[in-house]
Amino acid sequence: FPVGMARGATWDPGLEAEVGEAIALELRARGADTLLAPTVNLLQHPLWGRAQETYGEDSFHVGAMGTAFVQGAQEHALCVVKHFAVNNIENTRLTVNVTVDERALREVFLPHFERIVTEANVAGVMTSYNRVNGQYCSQNAHLLRDILRGEWNYAGLVMSDWVWGTHETVPAIEAGLDLEMPAEIIYGEPLADAVDDGDVREAQLDTALRRMLRAQYCYSLDSNPATPDDAAVGTPATLALAQRVAEQSIVLLKNDGALPIERAAGLDIVVVGQLADVANIGDQGSSAVTPVAEVVTAVDGLTAAAGSATVTHVAGDLSMMADRDLVAGADVVIVVVGLDTLSEGEGNIAAGDRSSLALPAAHLALLTEAAGLSDNVVVVLEGGSVLDVGPFVDSVQAIVMAWYPGMQGGHAIARVLFGEHVPSGRLPMAWPMDEADLPPFDSVSNEVTQGLFHGQRHLDREGVAARYALGYGLSYTTFVYDSVMLDTVAPAADGTVTATVRVRNTGDYEAIETVQLYVRSPGTE
Repeated sequence: FPVGMARGATWDPGLEAEVGEAIALELRARGADTLLAPTVNLLQHPLWGRAQETYGEDSFHVGAMGTAFVQGAQEHALCVVKHFAVNNIENTRLTVNVTVDERALREVFLPHFERIVTEANVAGVMTSYNRVNGQYCSQNAHLLRDILRGEWNYAGLVMSDWVWGTHETVPAIEAGLDLEMPAEIIYGEPLADAVDDGDVREAQLDTALRRMLRAQYCYSLDSNPATPDDAAVGTPATLALAQRVAEQSIVLLKNDGALPIERAAGLDIVVVGQLADVANIGDQGSSAVTPVAEVVTAVDGLTAAAGSATVTHVAGDLSMMADRDLVAGADVVIVVVGLDTLSEGEGNIAAGDRSSLALPAAHLALLTEAAGLSDNVVVVLEGGSVLDVGPFVDSVQAIVMAWYPGMQGGHAIARVLFGEHVPSGRLPMAWPMDEADLPPFDSVSNEVTQGLFHGQRHLDREGVAARYALGYGLSYTTFVYDSVMLDTVAPAADGTVTATVRVRNTGDYEAIETVQLYVRSPGTE
């Protein structure tokens, strides 16, 4: 499937529930029963190396998508939501202490976890590596005992992040960490000794065991264990769903009339860039996946969908005159550039955090040269988060963000570029005009402070316009909103206010529209 951030760009919880269920069914078909997902840490800064795994920067949006995923997946398997909490830096994730005040904790960093716990009844919670306000999360009594267990009445199991996630035996078990993963190092014999010595209450050990047993019995792992079934993995229905998700995730950032491409006999399309014909589907960290079939690249998808048009791929750097002539003579030039596993990923395992929002230098040079040779350049961006389009946005005719689009991504890209699917993705984070418009991203220090404002909220507070705002995305058609009504006279008993709007498609294409409503509490930051 496309990565979490791509699925966040669909803004479609119903679709995400389908993805959750499909992944859980494949999980059981591999003989497993517990899914270490979803990742719902906020994109505090787009340089975060693990950005691709989450859904976006906004707590409400992330909570809606994560809740839907769990509700779909837990029809068949256990989910473990992660990483609890305030985990959004990779390079120092094992040592960093994040200082965050109680208001920011409650308003920004925890609401999506609370929704997944209380609405989706998630089976497990994974603690994060980092410290919050001085305490490692695996032994943070305020997070685990006061909030998760006490206020949210969570009855499921809590496990550590793997290998490096547990630190001290007694503080961890007493705070509410039930399970050390993936092996007993801090627990095991040290925990047995602590119970024998009276340093850990036997009742606390019983409670931890009871939580793990309850999860097994509630999901019938004792009576209905997962059974391997290779035929249930990568089914036609699952591949069709993966393609549909990829199509709905693609965001049209700019279009000066180059899209959609009208296929015609004699139309010469040249695709430029190495990323256009490699399997570029996401991280090589713990979220890495191995597709059951060959990944459909952009070149594969465009070639298959080109009809009577011709598609030629130029993988090099345009140093050869023959390649330059191909680009200069093409009717349409599609340049595929962006990030890959060498650019971003999980810390201590893969690439870690990024150092810049810029395209890799070789990709920018290739794009710049192509734009100098052709006056009809369409850019397809791949990656997990924001890319700085400033150096080329004015010299190309169209830009789409395809994220890491999964094994059917090439078909999805082709369908969008040829107009068979009207782009409907919306950005799940703000793209700034300049990286300096965002708060600094510190992936070096072991002491950082985070607060109420990041992403779009930070830009709004500072009065700085985004290049592409949270929720931004263009279409091939036009929509008109009218008859907007806000029911403030008789709100529901819980204080809910209902907004109603009529949406009309006034253009020439059938399309999906995502209605977004933003609210603010007057007089407060």
